[in-house]
Amino acid sequence: MTNEPNGRPSFSDNLLQEMKDLIASCGSEANRHDLAIVTIEACMDNGMNTKPHLIGFLQHVGFNCGHIAKILDVETTSRRWQCVDGVYSTRPEPPAAA
Repeated sequence: MTNEPNGRPSFSDNLLQEMKDLIASCGSEANRHDLAIVTIEACMDNGMNTKPHLIGFLQHVGFNCGHIAKILDVETTSRRWQCVDGVYSTRPEPPAAA
C-alpha cells in the first residue's frame, strides 16, 4: 500500500483481489459484521493498520465506512484489537497457564 499524491491510500490490485477472495470464501451464510472483522484482521496482517487506511480500503471491497469505524472502536474497547498512536493491531495472546 502506498499513498497517492493527494494523500489517499493506493491499494495494489493483488491486495484488493485477495480480500475479495477472502470474503467470497466465507460463503453466503456469513453476516457482514463477521466478514468485516475477518477482513479487518487480514488487512492488519498485510500491514494496513490505521483507521483511515482500513476504512478507505474496506469501502473499496464493499463495506460501509461508518460500520467499519464502529467495529474498530468497539473491538478495540472490547480487547480484540489494540490501538497505539493510531496504529491498530491484534492483541497478543496471553501466555498459557503453567
